[in-house]
Amino acid sequence: MTAAHPNQDRAEAALGSLSALGASVAGFGVGVLFADRVPALAWPAIVGGVAVHLFGMVGTMRLRSVEGYRPARLERFGYWACWLIVGALLAYAIAELFR
Repeated sequence: MTAAHPNQDRAEAALGSLSALGASVAGFGVGVLFADRVPALAWPAIVGGVAVHLFGMVGTMRLRSVEGYRPARLERFGYWACWLIVGALLAYAIAELFR
């Protein structure tokens, strides 16, 4: 990100987030549509999606911190809330595995 065009940077970030949200909602729809046809793909898809998401999330935070960016309190809350949700999902997966 360059400091010369902060509005463009914000717009690009917002559009990237909007794109990710749209892909997520579409993926959810596809999952609901095919839930009874391919249940064996559920956990591999969840694991793959979470891994990709975490890689992007951690990578973004690292890049921004190198540039000296300090996230707002709400951003930090969202970051750690995401890790908490991933942890809960992992705990659920382990419980299901041993059930």
